[in-house]
Amino acid sequence: EQKVPVPLAPPSLLLVGDVDYGGDPGVLLASDRGGRAVRDGESKWIPLPGTRGEIDAIRDSFEQRISDGKIKQLRQRQATSEAVREAAPSYRYLHFATHGFFADPKIRSALAPSDKPESNMDRGAMLQQATGEHPGLLSGIVLTGANQSPVEGKGDGILTALEVGELDLSGVDLATLSACESGLGKTAGGEGVLGLQRAFQTAGARTTVTSLWKIPDDATRSLMIDFYENLWTKKMSKIEALRQAQLALMRKGVDTRAGAKRGLEFKADQPPDADHRLPPYYWAAFVLSGDWR
Repeated sequence: EQKVPVPLAPPSLLLVGDVDYGGDPGVLLASDRGGRAVRDGESKWIPLPGTRGEIDAIRDSFEQRISDGKIKQLRQRQATSEAVREAAPSYRYLHFATHGFFADPKIRSALAPSDKPESNMDRGAMLQQATGEHPGLLSGIVLTGANQSPVEGKGDGILTALEVGELDLSGVDLATLSACESGLGKTAGGEGVLGLQRAFQTAGARTTVTSLWKIPDDATRSLMIDFYENLWTKKMSKIEALRQAQLALMRKGVDTRAGAKRGLEFKADQPPDADHRLPPYYWAAFVLSGDWR
C-alpha cells in the first residue's frame, strides 16, 4: 500500500534571529527534565547583529512574493526554546539565524564506537552496557538565555537535536539553519552523523539547508537573501536556488558596486582571488539535504 504524503502547511514562514543570549530562557518544561544540552564549562555566545537585517530582508521578500502567507518572528527575548517548539510545527518554512551548539569533542556519545575489543555479546546487551551521553544532547540551536547560568526550573537556552527530533515537522517543506556549523554533528558507530540536520529530517522536515563552518554573518545574509529570491520569485528548485545564490556571491561579492551593496567585509587570510572572486570560505559552507526539488 502506497503511503499518502503528509500535506504541507499553508504558505508560512517562521523567522528566528537577533537573539538575546543573555535574556530569560523561560521555564523548563516537564518533558525537558534530564534532557538538557551537555555543556562543558560556561560557553558564552557573542551577539550576531547581522542576523536582524537577515531576517528582516527575508521577511520582506516573503511578503512581496507570497501575499497570502503568514509570518512570525521570534527575536531578542522572544526566541526561547519553548516559543520555537510551540511555533515550528505550524509553518512551512523555518529559518534560524543564530549560533549552533556542539558539545566538546571530548564528551563521549553513547553511540560512539567502543574502545574495547569485540565480544560475543549480542547488540542488545552491548547497548545496555553503553556509556556516554545521548547523542541528541550533544548538538542544538542556541536561543534566548543560553549565556545564563543554570537555574532550577529554568530552561538552558539550547534547543537540542533531541528536542527537535521529537517535534512534528511533517508540514515543514524547508528548514534553513544559517547558524555556525549547523550541519556538523557527532559521528557515532553505525549511526552516521547525529546532529541538527538529521534531527529536523527525523521530525519530518522535507529539506534542510545547514552550514559546515563559521562564516561572517554579512556573507550569510547576502547569500540567504539571494537564495529565497531564487526560490520564491524565480521559482527555482531548492538545490538550484542555493547553487545560484552561491555563484552570485562568488562572482559579485567583490565587484565594486555589488560589494558596496552587500556590505561584505573580507578576512585578511581569505582575500578575493586574481579574478576578483570570493574564495569558497564565504559561499561554499551551506549544503542541502533531503528533497532537492
